[in-house]
Order: sequence, then structure tokens, then C-alpha cells
Amino acid sequence: MKREFFLILISVFVFIGINTIFYFTIYNQQLDFQTGLLARQARVCGNTIEREGQQFENELNSIPYQDDFSKLFIDDEIKQRGSINLQKLYTGYNQLIDKITVYDNQNNVYSLILDAKHNFVSDYYESQRQIPLIERDQLIENPDKFMLSIPGFNKDGDVQSNILVDINFTGFVDAIFERYTLEQILWHSLISDEGELISTATSDISIPEGDLKRIGSDIREETEGFFIHTILIDSIPTKVVSAYYPVHLVKRNLGIVFSIKSDLFLQSIIIKFIIITICSLILLALLLYMHFRVISVRFGKHKTIDFSENSMFKTLDVLPVGILLFNPDGSLQMMNQSAGKILLLSEENINPSYSDLGFDDSRILLEDSIYHRSFGPGVLFSIRNESIRHQVYKMEWDPDTGDAGNGAAGSGYDLRARDD
Repeated sequence: MKREFFLILISVFVFIGINTIFYFTIYNQQLDFQTGLLARQARVCGNTIEREGQQFENELNSIPYQDDFSKLFIDDEIKQRGSINLQKLYTGYNQLIDKITVYDNQNNVYSLILDAKHNFVSDYYESQRQIPLIERDQLIENPDKFMLSIPGFNKDGDVQSNILVDINFTGFVDAIFERYTLEQILWHSLISDEGELISTATSDISIPEGDLKRIGSDIREETEGFFIHTILIDSIPTKVVSAYYPVHLVKRNLGIVFSIKSDLFLQSIIIKFIIITICSLILLALLLYMHFRVISVRFGKHKTIDFSENSMFKTLDVLPVGILLFNPDGSLQMMNQSAGKILLLSEENINPSYSDLGFDDSRILLEDSIYHRSFGPGVLFSIRNESIRHQVYKMEWDPDTGDAGNGAAGSGYDLRARDD
């Protein structure tokens, strides 16, 4: 019973261990799959941002070389073509451009903006002071905005003008993020290489400062990666898996972050795990019930047999006929009171073996026809002590078949005595 209990206990621990290994294996597989998918989406989005940003810079740089931009303010034909080219550029990249300004070395200024109704508003005027010209492409950072300056050269290669474009990094990246939006499932963030959260698209997201610094450090090294962390989404702590990818947009190093709830892809795993666990527990409970049911039935049978044997032995013990039952090895299994009296056994010798009784040595070879006629085939013995001698008639029988004979392993004996 104890051995069976330990086997069941070991089976339970093995079951729990196998299910735990299965769960973590599936969890890691799904985590690898989802982070891989998330990283690929971030990579595709990052490549789109870089490609469109590069196209913008190429188109912007080509404008000053199409005409002598220094004549934008004095040549009506160049003014018209230049204005059209700038408007085309603005129209194509309206999320990236907030304003376009052109100025020369004669205090002349041309400004172009797109109003709320998406109509162009342009203006030519003369500045009160000369704005210093910048001789190479340069991203200028002000406290509230970034501006990209492009020089315009004359035929001699001298800088005669600048095109200054106010860059809206947030609006441009958020517009691209919209192509990859999954409401309440996928969140996007734009982070600088200094670990500053620039934009979170349309959601209110707060990322821990330590995580921002980690992402900013990888962005400076142009390294992509992912990790599991907790962020605030609409002021609610949410555990997410985030994948980040470095991008180079208009001479600026940035990083985009794609985040998805960690329990979103684990939900199906947990459901499957619960179903498998419940089914396994039901199966285990059924097996345990069947096992203990079999043990209970077997125990009941043994108890019934023991009760029957005890009842039989009690009945045999009070019979007036001497009865002995021996095991196959010759040891005494049962001897009733009458047999002890017939065999003249003392209290010190109440559990003799077959050889101790001396049946073979005490046999009387003379057959007694009265015993044969009265009891059937048997053998007559003479047993005595100091004052009493008994004539004992022994009949052997097989307890399995109930047939009388000359005795066998596991035989029983009926003893009938006569006092002399």
C-alpha cells in the first residue's frame, strides 16, 4: 500500500513537471514568434520612414539646382517655377513640412505655408536684417522646432541663398505609424537617441526613464532589440513586449518602438494550458479512483475471506474430531482443541511441525477393518505419554479437492482416537 502511494505521488509530481515544462516551452516559442513578428513590423516601418525621408531630402536638394535660385526674387520665370516646385514638395510631404522659407544675401525673403483649409499662402517681403547664409546642408535645432537648411549656389559656386524647411518629425512619423495601427493592441512610440520620448502617436503612453535610456543608447549604436517591461497606457500599468528599431530621418537619429500586450498572445496559450491541465487532472482522478476502487474491492474480498477463514477455524476448533492443517513446507497452519488432546500435546509444544508428530514412526501396520468401515481409508497410530495411550486413526485429504488419500503438500488430517 505504501509502495502504491509513493508511485501515485511520484506520478502526480511527474504530471505537474511535464505540464510546467510544456507551458514554458510553448510560452518561449510564442514569445520568440511574437517578438520576431513585432521586430519585423518595426523594421518595415523604420525602412519606410528612412526611404521617404531620403526621397524628401533628394527632392529638396534638387530644387536649387534646377534654376539659379539667387534670381528667385528678380526673375519672374524663375520665381514662378521655383514657387511651383516648392509647392509640389510641400504637397508631397505635408506631414513632414511645417513651413518653407527662402532668403538670399540681399535681405529678400519668400515664405510658403499651408493653411488649415489646405490652401497655400505665400509671401515675398524684405527682411529688416540680413539672415546669415549657411554654406552646407544642416539641421538646425531650436527649442521648439527643427529646421533643415539647403544652400543655393550661383554659377560660380558661391552661396547666394538658403532654403529653410521647418521639419515636423512627430507629424511625419505618426502618419506612417497609422499604416500599422491596431486599436488597443499595438502601440507606437518615437524616441530620440538621448532617450527622450518624442511622440506616442494617438495614445497616452508613459515609458519608464530607465527603459528610455536603454533604447536611446542602442539607437546611438544603431542597434535594434526587444524586451518585456511595464508601461503606462492611459495611466494603467500594462505589461508589454516592445521591439525598437533605429532610423535616420533628415539628419537626425531616432528610434521607433512597437509595443504589444504580453498577455495578448499568451491568452490562447493559457486557455490551452488550462484545458490540457483540467483534462489531465480529470484523467488522473479517474485513474486514481479506478485504482483505489480496485484496491477497495480487493481489500473487501480479502476481508471477507479472512472473516470466512476465521469463522471456519473457530468452527473447526470446537469440533469433537481432531483436525490438523499443514502448509506445503510442513509447518502447522491450524490445529483444533480436539487434535491437541488426542495427540497428547503439552502447552510447551502447541505448534509442532509434521515431523515432530512422529506419524511415520508410530504407524501400526495392522489394518483395522472397523475404522475402515466406519470412517473410510486411513492409517492407525499409537500415541502415548507416561500414563495414557491413544489409538489414533489418521485420514489424509486434499483441501483443494476434498478427496481422501495418502496425504500431499498442504494436506489436512482427521484424527480419531480411542483410549486404551
